[in-house]
Amino acid sequence: MIKSLRSWAACALLMTAGNGFAAGMTTHAMMADVARHKLPPEHPLIAVLQHHRAALIAGAMFPDGGYFTGAAFEG
Repeated sequence: MIKSLRSWAACALLMTAGNGFAAGMTTHAMMADVARHKLPPEHPLIAVLQHHRAALIAGAMFPDGGYFTGAAFEG
């Protein structure tokens, strides 16, 4: 009985699930920019992120793409 109920519940959830979409380059850049504003006011990264905002945005566009430029880092 419980196994059947679980099966029906799983089917119902799958049938009502919406589409999932990946975040694109613009969304990743926006999330990084918004996240820097969420840091506590005294956080030491604030000055670095404000000074290098262009690098933050550029790096956020390819979070899962590996080393797009061909740069390699030890470790």
